[in-house]
Amino acid sequence: MTLRKKHFLINAVFVISITAILITSLVLTGRVVVSREMRDRLKTAVDDKAKEIVSLNGDFSSMNFYTDGVSIAVFTPDGTFVAGNVMHGKREPAPFDDKAPPSNGEQSQPTAKPVGDEPPQNEPNGIRHEMFSGDDLLFYECSVTLTDGTVYVVKGEIEVVGGPTDTLLIIACAVTGLLALIGLVFSYYSLKKATQPIRDMAVELDSVENSSDLSRRLEIESNDPDIKNLSKAYNRMLERVERIVKDQERFTSDVSHELRSPLTVLLAESEFALNDLESAEDKNKSLETIYTQTKRLTVMVRQLLDFSRVAGMENVTLANVDISTLTQEIADSVLPENGVTVETDIKSGVVVNTNETLFIRLVTNLIDNAVKYNKEGGNVKVRVFDTDTAAVLEVSDNGIGMDEETLKHIYERMYQADKSRTVGNGLGLGLSFVKEISRILDCLVEVQSKLGEGSTFTVRFKKNV
Repeated sequence: MTLRKKHFLINAVFVISITAILITSLVLTGRVVVSREMRDRLKTAVDDKAKEIVSLNGDFSSMNFYTDGVSIAVFTPDGTFVAGNVMHGKREPAPFDDKAPPSNGEQSQPTAKPVGDEPPQNEPNGIRHEMFSGDDLLFYECSVTLTDGTVYVVKGEIEVVGGPTDTLLIIACAVTGLLALIGLVFSYYSLKKATQPIRDMAVELDSVENSSDLSRRLEIESNDPDIKNLSKAYNRMLERVERIVKDQERFTSDVSHELRSPLTVLLAESEFALNDLESAEDKNKSLETIYTQTKRLTVMVRQLLDFSRVAGMENVTLANVDISTLTQEIADSVLPENGVTVETDIKSGVVVNTNETLFIRLVTNLIDNAVKYNKEGGNVKVRVFDTDTAAVLEVSDNGIGMDEETLKHIYERMYQADKSRTVGNGLGLGLSFVKEISRILDCLVEVQSKLGEGSTFTVRFKKNV
């Protein structure tokens, strides 16, 4: 199920539930309000008519006995009809209780109990709810006493029917349902429009996947900040993929080039030694060349395997390592080259939680790099110290240094700032090793360099608490 359909179903269930609740509330509330209004209307009509009888002293000739949907009739206490409408029109009214007390012109609660199809349901306000021949009726009665002592019972009835109110409720329910339908349609199209950028993005990604042009980027038109952020994230990912692929292609090309040179020399020297050389001296020279190139190939292959192994690492075993002692041992083991000297300034007792093997390789690569790219007779200084928050390893030299452009590429595989120094010295993976090891050990590598003045590499380890 797509995201759009899923959210539409959720919205549909929500709208339908709310609509059902609203319609039920309208019906129930409407009927309660109408029922209460009918009771008030019945009681008011009967009470007003009783007051009118008293004020006219029993003169019924000018009285209107049907008002506001209420039929009113006047009886004697024994149930004899005196004036007004015939009650309900389908039966004679039941006799009234002759013990109903006179009220001297004041209204009193009724005491008569008409007989219906169902037992009356008496209410606290004196209104009775009865059924006659399937008709739903409300009754209310009171007695009045005239000035001459005559007692009358004023009785009113109203039929409980929906009428216009039911029509209004039906219209209200229909309007509510229509609004719910409109809301569902609007929700469907709004969700469709809201998810359109995502579908466009999927199409664009498919086209990028099926294309060999990795420079293509997503161009999604949307005002939604979330969609914009998602598009930017995809573009950043595509940029990274493009960069990785290009680096891999360049790396493969560089490795092929580096391996091809010694292999070509090996093949040429082997053929020359086998076919053209006759003296032992010439063959020995040829064998020396073959040995040298084979050794170079061995170094290259070992570096490639080591780098591949390190690059594939994610988790390693860590332990507390005294990097002060370890760094001093590594620095002391460096063989002089081109008159370059190595000095140390190491604070004793600096301990970090790291992997000893990877730490040795990191320090060795940094020192080897500092020696290789130093000037003749130059100096390399190795420092270890700690701060409040970190343990710091620092390797600096006063060699050739690097410009800004070179600094952007120093961690790339097989990138070498000084091509003249690459022959016989590996594949230029030293600083790539350093970067990968820093990732695995979760430490920070920083570099400062100035062309012609030297470079300083600083590695910051999290200090043991």
